[in-house]
Amino acid sequence: MLRSILTAAGVASLLVGTAVHAQTPATPGTPQAAGRTGANVGSLTCNVAGGVGFVFGSSKDMTCLFTRTDGIAERYTGSIKKYGVDLGFTKEAQMVWLVFAPGNIGPGALAGNYVGGTASATVGVGAGANVLLGGGSGQVTLQPVSVEGSVGLNIAAGVGEVELRRPSSRFPAACDGPPVGTPWAAMPSAADTLIARLQADCTAAEANERAVRAEVEAQLKEAERARAFAWRRLSALGDMARLAALEPDREIAVERQLVALFRDIGWIDGGLDELGEGARPLLDWLRPIAEALHAAAFPADLEPDGDDEPEEPAISDPLAAFRAFEAWYEADRGQPFLQVFERYMPPTPVVEF
Repeated sequence: MLRSILTAAGVASLLVGTAVHAQTPATPGTPQAAGRTGANVGSLTCNVAGGVGFVFGSSKDMTCLFTRTDGIAERYTGSIKKYGVDLGFTKEAQMVWLVFAPGNIGPGALAGNYVGGTASATVGVGAGANVLLGGGSGQVTLQPVSVEGSVGLNIAAGVGEVELRRPSSRFPAACDGPPVGTPWAAMPSAADTLIARLQADCTAAEANERAVRAEVEAQLKEAERARAFAWRRLSALGDMARLAALEPDREIAVERQLVALFRDIGWIDGGLDELGEGARPLLDWLRPIAEALHAAAFPADLEPDGDDEPEEPAISDPLAAFRAFEAWYEADRGQPFLQVFERYMPPTPVVEF
């Protein structure tokens, strides 16, 4: 009971002292200001591990980032070896010191031990509050300016002794990046690098899949058109060949074939005289094809009759001639002939994938 009363009294005394010192600015010539020597060369930000409050002989580990005034950063590890106040409870905290030195400092110059006053004399956080002096040269000064995240009576200005070390790494300390938990982005770890590579592979695979799908869709579209045109070609030439086989007279058979074709595509209702002048070139292409189909159906008409010479058809392969006609029509008219060949046809087989 007596110990609790004494502890509460000490807590009240520390809080009052903190308020008084926080409201009293340091002026040149005072002991607080005299503790700071040299020019400001940067700031030191440290993350302190959380846990039960300090006790005599204990220490707190921390990770630190020293940021020079020129923007170059160095990483340090360390520990708080002495704390002037042995009360309270802390969660993970972040403390910031201003760093002063008599001149320019080289890499790793902050490594070393730092000692200063105790919280009983310097619990306030102000100019020169609990200034720590040390480092490799013994002339580096740390002045606490803020602490974030502390809970209880572990006051930043109560730090009495600190040790800073450069982390052991195959990389220079300036490249190690900020300590874990600081607002700066840390250097990517090996796992981060691996994940980034895997994500890049995923992105590339998705892009490749989209390209393949687009290519396959274009090929399927072309294959569907080729299938439809093949069945339309079969229907057109098949009808012409059947009509040619029904009429021995060549002129009549050719006329019937052409009339049937143009009726199927909806260009005429009666005879070929309904065609306009624009269709005349089509007749010049299609008439030899009709004659070849009739000649294939009645080859006897090609045999000599007395002194007459046999009448050879202008073409020998009606299908090749029809394909040549299609190519000419698309080049001349800007669209496939079989595309305008709209007529009812039985369902065509579809290839399933």
